Amino acid sequence: MLSAFEIHVSDEVLRDLYCRLTRTRWLDSPIKPGWAYGTNLAYLKELVAYWRDGFNWRAQELELNRFAHFQTALNGYKLHFIHQRGRGAERIPLLLLHGWPDSFYRFHKMIPMLADPGVAGIDADVSFDVVVPSLPGFGWTNSPAEIDPEQPLRQYAALLRRLMTETLGYDRFVVAGGDGGSVLAQIMAVDDPESVAAIYLTDLGWNRMTADPGALPPAAKRYLAESKKLFMKESAYVMVQSTKPQTLAYPLNDSPAGLAAWIVEKFQSMKGSDDL
Repeated sequence: MLSAFEIHVSDEVLRDLYCRLTRTRWLDSPIKPGWAYGTNLAYLKELVAYWRDGFNWRAQELELNRFAHFQTALNGYKLHFIHQRGRGAERIPLLLLHGWPDSFYRFHKMIPMLADPGVAGIDADVSFDVVVPSLPGFGWTNSPAEIDPEQPLRQYAALLRRLMTETLGYDRFVVAGGDGGSVLAQIMAVDDPESVAAIYLTDLGWNRMTADPGALPPAAKRYLAESKKLFMKESAYVMVQSTKPQTLAYPLNDSPAGLAAWIVEKFQSMKGSDDL
């Protein structure tokens, strides 16, 4: 069953958030300042203070609700998604997939331009029917009650394929994604080439290649070597979240400052600078 959806967080939840941010128990600053050991204390205090006293969630709700939101029951999920229909003589169905630490909000600037190129001053006959879901466990899509231990990503890919073909009725569509969304786009293309017309990836995702690297050209070998170094330096969160996510979920759900510290450190490292 497909139904219109509006984002609204209760006053009670917002009051609880305010109280939790106010009661944050801060650690001592490490001997070495900056981000060398993780999230910078001074930056996090400033961020939490802004979140508590300066950030206007109600204004954000108004901005987000300008999109066409829906929710549907599918494969045991209450799946939330945006379905912004394009304007123009020709419309191409486009599925946009976010990753972590992320949400459908990743695409909020692009959705209007893709659905109506005229918004960006582009004179084009082609536009997109833009579909942006909240992946399972993100935003207003519930976490799975049961995960296929062997192929969890294929479980999600099948869910998204059903959304596009059965719920929305598209025979052929394009998929674009980054991070975890990149991996899902690749799986969808491999598993259902009749439905997936093309994919666009902002990255390949973490290297999972098992082939003998000795058979690869020099450029590919260098890429794999650098990827391995980066994985060892920056991927502790991947190991925890992919093997023991439930243990981590308790403290991050209970402490909004802790959740902010966990996420903002990844944004800082992705930016590649000591100044966020």
